[in-house]
Amino acid sequence: MNNRPDLEQLLCRIVLQETSFIFNNEKYILKVPNYYIKNQALNIYFDIINDEKFYGWLREKDLDNFLISSGHWTFGTSSQIKEIEKRIDKLKISLYKERLNKNSVKNLKRRLNDANKELDKILNPKYEIYQNTLEGYANSIKNEYIISHCLTKNNNPVFKFNDNTSYVYFNSLITASYENHISPSKIRELARHHLWRSVWTCNKEDAFGIKGSVNLSDDQRVLINLSIMYDSVYEHPECPEDFVIADDDMLDGWMLYQKEQNKKDKAKNNISDIHKNSQEVFLMTNNQEDLERISEMNDFNNKNIIASRFNAVKKHGQIDDLELPDVRADWENEMIQKVKRN
Repeated sequence: MNNRPDLEQLLCRIVLQETSFIFNNEKYILKVPNYYIKNQALNIYFDIINDEKFYGWLREKDLDNFLISSGHWTFGTSSQIKEIEKRIDKLKISLYKERLNKNSVKNLKRRLNDANKELDKILNPKYEIYQNTLEGYANSIKNEYIISHCLTKNNNPVFKFNDNTSYVYFNSLITASYENHISPSKIRELARHHLWRSVWTCNKEDAFGIKGSVNLSDDQRVLINLSIMYDSVYEHPECPEDFVIADDDMLDGWMLYQKEQNKKDKAKNNISDIHKNSQEVFLMTNNQEDLERISEMNDFNNKNIIASRFNAVKKHGQIDDLELPDVRADWENEMIQKVKRN
């Protein structure tokens, strides 16, 4: 039996909707806010937005332009971010495809880690400067209200909202509580572990014994959605190996690969319906993304044919159809078959 006290404690936290932590040798408990507290906090948020919106604050919608004007970004940074995100997806797909090659997996893991670091480095200034926007300020006050109603010590509130509490003390406590934040990888690990799945499979309709999904905490909803995702993976006719499922990046690659295959199959079926008797179909495109999508509709043999034709045209400049390598080969094979029949 694979005992995991850390995952068992994590499950308890999610079920109880509270986190306990130690700060300066004293125990604190941070409970999940109910909808009444959330609504009051949001009222405060929108009051700040409406009261302060004409007083020269940097707004969230203007953040990208500010990053460019302040030299943190350039005009090409947004495109760079999209390219890195595409590269990350491609690396994950390659990670799945090369899953049986230990050296390739190691290399792809390193490249994936570098790409994620590169993306974080670009986005970090945006996250930091967001705190100085009106929305960032309003969000921080909203969170202070929630914490003042949810953080307790010995069953008593630690702070009162808008009280003259030490800013350093407040932030130190919040930092200590955030150290217990549930990471995406940790909650995914719990979602596929027998500790949770034994509970999940018993009663998927009400796994937490809470009637009504509105009463679920954010972590509970995430865990349920991940459990549904893993159910789909396990039930898939091409379910990947266990070691793939246990690797978040590799499983992401499998899902992205399946999504790509479904798009290709759908596109091929659509073209087949329109051009049932055509040997070749030519599609027009106006951008690189569509060009890549159309190119992926071709299988390995078709891509080789396209490459050989391209090289022949590049070499001769102008060429008759019969001189194309694949056409010539088909014609010669047909002549050979005729001679054999005669």
